[in-house]
Amino acid sequence: MFRIDLNSDTLENAMKGIDTFCKKHIPDNDLLFKVRLIYEEIMTNMFRHAVKLDTTFVEVGIKTSPNSVRLSFLYDGDEFDPTKYKDDRINEPLKENTKEGGFGLFLVTNMAKSFSYKRENGFNRIEIEISNH
Repeated sequence: MFRIDLNSDTLENAMKGIDTFCKKHIPDNDLLFKVRLIYEEIMTNMFRHAVKLDTTFVEVGIKTSPNSVRLSFLYDGDEFDPTKYKDDRINEPLKENTKEGGFGLFLVTNMAKSFSYKRENGFNRIEIEISNH
């Protein structure tokens, strides 16, 4: 587990942590791609949006098994359930979608084996399971 301070760390530094872990522990290239993409989407949202909800830190946990990776994100701040976020533009042609944002969570939802959120003891927890199947 490692901690990211959203007030002083950068997205680039947050990506270095996952890159180091992945290189050592995830030999499957397809699984590695999914883990990095999902992690980057979640962390990008944290840096862009969660700070507006008074989020100051994220604790990232990673558990691996031969065919899957479980990411967990525990963070402070106001309640926001990203699993319930819906974007009506999903059904529109891509060239007509000029509004920024929203597709990252769509990718996470569709690439993850499971994607859950819960609010516990004043903290937010996102759990994501990613498999290579």
